[in-house]
Amino acid sequence: WRTNVSCGARRIAEAVEPRAARMALEAVEMTCLDLAVVDVMPLPGEGFCVLEVNAAPDFGLDYNSEENVFELAIEQLAGAVDAGLSFRALDAA
Repeated sequence: WRTNVSCGARRIAEAVEPRAARMALEAVEMTCLDLAVVDVMPLPGEGFCVLEVNAAPDFGLDYNSEENVFELAIEQLAGAVDAGLSFRALDAA
């Protein structure tokens, strides 16, 4: 598979509206993934639509200019391991 960015899409830094963030988190929760990136699109008028939940996220430091996303992911995953949680993944093949 190829990521959207590798096919010509652009990453655009934007503030995330709380309703869109909640919808994205709910979508990830439904997949039982521990790490994912969600593509969300605003709908005409009001509301949002989840386009896809990416089980193999391709993200970089440009996702958050204030924090290192890689360090945050490692901290979250290490905390889950320390808490004895198991990890799940979807087969992306």
